[in-house]
Amino acid sequence: MSKIEVMERKIIQRKLALSYAGIFSSAVAAVYFIMIFGSGIIESEFFNLLALAFSDLGTVLANWKDFSYSLMETFPVVYTAIIFVPVFTLLLSFNGYLNNHNHNRRYSAT
Repeated sequence: MSKIEVMERKIIQRKLALSYAGIFSSAVAAVYFIMIFGSGIIESEFFNLLALAFSDLGTVLANWKDFSYSLMETFPVVYTAIIFVPVFTLLLSFNGYLNNHNHNRRYSAT
């Protein structure tokens, strides 16, 4: 192999290693933030209001607008938005992995 091919192979291997690290770290962060989301939704009154829909359906249907506003007020939107950051990073890292993996296979086949 020529020196250029060796250098390109090293660059691709570094990119693959960075992709592996990104996939692993963003997956760990996603699990952590899902646990934070779970604790945030338990601390809010969202489940209590949702349980009201199953226990007293007639009252909820009579006041469905106020009930839906109350559900929207108590839903932890910030925790939900925080979950999307590691998921987006995971998708970007996986995209980088696939691009570099396909590029690496092209060089290893020759």
